[in-house]
Amino acid sequence: MPSTGNDQQTADAIVELAEMIARSSPDCAPLALQIVDLARGLGGGPDQGTIQDVLDADLLDDTLSDVDSQSTASAVAKALKV
Repeated sequence: MPSTGNDQQTADAIVELAEMIARSSPDCAPLALQIVDLARGLGGGPDQGTIQDVLDADLLDDTLSDVDSQSTASAVAKALKV
């Protein structure tokens, strides 16, 4: 499910608050950074189809075959979820 703009705004607000906590209380910085990492994971990022569309549009000279394009898109999508 793609994230909405509101989801991204919420994640951005969480990141901002966690960063404020880390700055104001250095002892809490490690926990605040964990919150930042979790909040950044909420955005979801692009799905494999979107990545493949970008690859196909960017490589108009058909440098990649359909199979290579799908494989590359899948690899990028997996890497973004790590």
